Amino acid sequence: MVGVDTSSWTLDNKATVCVPECEGGSTFKPIGPKPPPSCNKPHGGKKTMKGCFCRDGEVMEEGECIDANECKCEYEGVRYDVNEKYDVEGECLTCKCIGPGKTECTDMTCKTNCKDDEVEVKVEGKCCPEW
Repeated sequence: MVGVDTSSWTLDNKATVCVPECEGGSTFKPIGPKPPPSCNKPHGGKKTMKGCFCRDGEVMEEGECIDANECKCEYEGVRYDVNEKYDVEGECLTCKCIGPGKTECTDMTCKTNCKDDEVEVKVEGKCCPEW
């Protein structure tokens, strides 16, 4: 029920106030950000809802509340650890995960291994020339 919109739930009971049971280390709050905070959106959305949320400084990742500092970066569905590098071939960039959900990218550097009698050839769709 983590990050579940409970806006249609009835919370008041004649005898007591019913609070939904939350999973993944989250707790029920009558108001919180919609969508809830996650690694990709550490502050959550600008709208509000009642529901299950992680404590301050934590975000929901794969159904569990984790410390926001433990977040990784994601590119095309692959998660990268902080300080891990990866290539974005289609844009000829090398990126580095520098913090939770934050990347820093630079132009891809190509190694030139041509011998004196060889010539680099630019291949369409490839970032680095071939020889």
